[in-house]
Parts: sequence; C-alpha cells; structure tokens
Amino acid sequence: QNCIVCVSVEGFCNIFNLSSDSTPKPNTTLKTNLSSKSNAIIDSDEKYVPRVLTPFYTQRLPANAKVACLADIDNDGQNEFIVGLTDRVVRTYRCVQISDKIKLVGIHKWEFIDQIGTLSLNPVPIRTTDDNDYGYGLKTYNILVAQPGGTYAKLECWNKRLTITSDDQLDSSQTVSKLMPEYYELSISQMRNPSISTEILGGIKGRTRSGDKSDLLIALATLDGTLMLVDGSDILWSIQVDHQLFSLSKLNITSDDNEEIIACSWDGLTYIVDHNKESLRFKFEEPVSAFVSGEYTIDPEQPNVKCLVYATFNNTICLYFNVDIDRIKSSDFCETIQNTPDLVQDVRQLMSRLELPNDDMSSIQSVCSDILFSLP
Repeated sequence: QNCIVCVSVEGFCNIFNLSSDSTPKPNTTLKTNLSSKSNAIIDSDEKYVPRVLTPFYTQRLPANAKVACLADIDNDGQNEFIVGLTDRVVRTYRCVQISDKIKLVGIHKWEFIDQIGTLSLNPVPIRTTDDNDYGYGLKTYNILVAQPGGTYAKLECWNKRLTITSDDQLDSSQTVSKLMPEYYELSISQMRNPSISTEILGGIKGRTRSGDKSDLLIALATLDGTLMLVDGSDILWSIQVDHQLFSLSKLNITSDDNEEIIACSWDGLTYIVDHNKESLRFKFEEPVSAFVSGEYTIDPEQPNVKCLVYATFNNTICLYFNVDIDRIKSSDFCETIQNTPDLVQDVRQLMSRLELPNDDMSSIQSVCSDILFSLP
C-alpha cells in the first residue's frame, strides 16, 4: 500500500496511509479560500476535495534528522527506512511485525567524520540464477552520502560475503554485508572550498564516457556553485556558477533517452543541464526554500505531466507544468533551415515566383533573413 513517512527534527516518525479506497473528507473552508484567489485553479468536483491525513503509526527515533528516504538496500524485497542526522550519523530501520503491532527496528548505523549534506540512492542490478540462466531482473540500491567539498561516500548493504576463517567452516558460515563506507574524493581544480556543503543525486539515466547507456550516473552540487556529473569516480563534466546551489533534481525534459539535471539556488535561479554540458537557466520570481521536479497529475485518469515545483519563504507553492522542450543546445537560424526540408521547399517555391535564384542555400538563407528582419 502507498504510505507517507515523515520524521521531524525532534525524532517523531509518523506513517500515513494513502490507500486509494480511503474516504475523502470534505473541507469547505479550504475550498472557499482557494476559490477566492484569482490565480488559483481548482475543480469543484467532489473527487478533488482534500482528505484529512492522520498517522496510523508513530514512533520516537533519535532526534536531529535532516534527510530520509525509503528503498530496498539489502535485497530482501522489503523497503528500509534510511535517515541522515545532523550529528554526522546515518541510520537504517526495518519495519517488523510484533504480535498485532508494527515497529521500526534499527539495522545499521554509520558515523562520518564530516557533516552529511544529503542522502540519495543509486540502483544496482542484481544477477539472479535460474537453471544456469543469468538475468538482471532484480534491483536493490546503494546509499549515497554527500560529503563536504564535492565528495561522497557509498554504503553497500546488499553484497553479502561469507564470514569464514578456513575451508572447514565453509558449509556453516554466515554471510555479512560489506558495511564499510567507500569514499570518492573527486578532487578537481575548480573546487573553491574543500569544506563546503554538498548535495547529491543518484540514479540518473544517461551515457558513460564510453557511450554506454547507464542509470547509475550521479550529480553533485556544492553551495559555492560547482555542479558535476560523475560515473563512480570518473568526473564526466563540471561547471561553475555564481549562485548557491542547494537542491538537485532530475527530469527527462527533452523526451530523449537521457535525464537532464536541474539545479536550483536559494535566490530562485534554476539551471537545466544535459549530458553534453549544454545548459539553460531562468530566474524564479522569489527566493526558494525547497525545489523538486517530476511527473505529477491531479487526476488518476489523466497521464502524468512534467513539472517544476517551487516552495517559497512566503508559504507559497508554485507548480509549472508541461515543461517539455525540444532541446537544450541553442541552434542558429541557418542550421535550423537546413534541417527543415519543408521550409526549404516552400522558400524555393516563393523565390521561383519572385524570379530569384534558388539554387544555393545561401540565397535561401538571405531571403528568410529579409522576410524576418527587413520587411516592415
């Protein structure tokens, strides 16, 4: 079933049930207030009435949580709850059934020397055996922990190894996970401050340096304006901006096989960068407290659309939808004409009627330029 898990700074973890068969609760006051705003879009149909969410389970966890996520990190088919704390600790929990109740039980704990920026996940294909036929049907996740200065650590819990001391103990040995963090320094000359806070985002679809498809690429952004795309320890590219990047997201805006990286700064400046290091940027109208991108819908019967969502310091949420674009890279007018055969044919016919030479592309470009910029 679909659930929302929330954890507060004080450590209170609340789990909310979001099953589709739960009955919506009318909220007339909310509907009236929203309808009174000229820039609000709301459907009066009863199925869009907000529902009241109440947690069905609450548990006290260690305080000072700053980031959390859900994923199957040990390949057991069940999602674990991963929490990053401001005291440089990462903890994982598993939900277990005790008689007729559930409880979050701690599994792992890692302590880091430096402050944790954020957590993310990177998928790992698991090889499965079925009558000597190997496949990659199952997936689990590695935990990515952002570290200061544009570096990160990888936590691997799924790859279990035998704990043996001799061949005689092979049959009765237990298996344990590789729990030591694996650090990636990613030292680059553009790094301005080695102790600056870092954001990380894993599971990005794109291509490696050799051109192979991959969904294991990682983006890192620092508060002093460095944005990197890496494949393990290989830095594919790095750019420097003059704004404090605090949020990373991914979205296939150009509808190709790759996902673009979207980085947002505190002052609302948003960068969209593709895997060829081509970028565009635009300025949101207010300072931003939180940012995310993804595919959303308000009607289960309608397809999801690509959206950018901003939360401001004035208690406002702004959602931009249908943000498809053809390409990130800019192209000049001459290149566009050459890649548009229908336009070239129409211009040739026009030039023939005007008794103008139309046998070379430079003449066609000149006529198009005159039509666009010279005619009153």
